[in-house]
Amino acid sequence: MKASRPHWIKDKLLNIIVQMGLAKLAELPEVPSALDLVNDPERRQVLELILIRQEAGRPFAAPPGVPAERSPRCGAPSTPRLETWNSAPMRRRRNWRSSRSPRGEIENLLAKAYGTPRAIVQKAAALVEPSGRAQ
Repeated sequence: MKASRPHWIKDKLLNIIVQMGLAKLAELPEVPSALDLVNDPERRQVLELILIRQEAGRPFAAPPGVPAERSPRCGAPSTPRLETWNSAPMRRRRNWRSSRSPRGEIENLLAKAYGTPRAIVQKAAALVEPSGRAQ
């Protein structure tokens, strides 16, 4: 909704009852996060693991040793493609802006996901893939 119909949020045309993300949106301070509603530590861990998947969005990645001028890492010199993507006409056309997460944030999320105990991973997998395919 934020990208396709931003005025629905601004004009309060929606009744949003919960936010699904690790962090709440600044535009919706009064709407609780799903994490705010989970009191059990194990269930919270399951939900956090599920939500980590959406935090990275559509990241650019490259293997180690890529020259800085070709690297998608934050802090790398801007490329013509990124300049076009972030230009005012493109932002208006998309109705959203590209946000670059600091490299450390993504690394921390990955470390947390990969460090999650197997039992929690299995419970999250059962919720995401209820058919039992995720073993």
